[in-house]
Amino acid sequence: MKRLEVLRLKNTAVKDLSDSIGDLEYLTVLDLLDCSKFEKFLEKVGNMKRLKELHLKNTAIKDLPDSIGDLESLQVLGLSDCSV
Repeated sequence: MKRLEVLRLKNTAVKDLSDSIGDLEYLTVLDLLDCSKFEKFLEKVGNMKRLKELHLKNTAIKDLPDSIGDLESLQVLGLSDCSV
């Protein structure tokens, strides 16, 4: 699963992510759209250097870790309808 490129968990009851998600170095899209119980993004983004799209619209996210700045390839960051 280390070569996974797209992970769509939208509209699920996900509350958090395992730190091992940060090891998905080929991940380009992480979609948590409408995961209204999702509260906290990873403290360390690890090897997600290829992540281009991060969709957090309509989640319970209140803040983002400083490590979000380490996502060098990030082009889309969807945060509407969040408390950020």
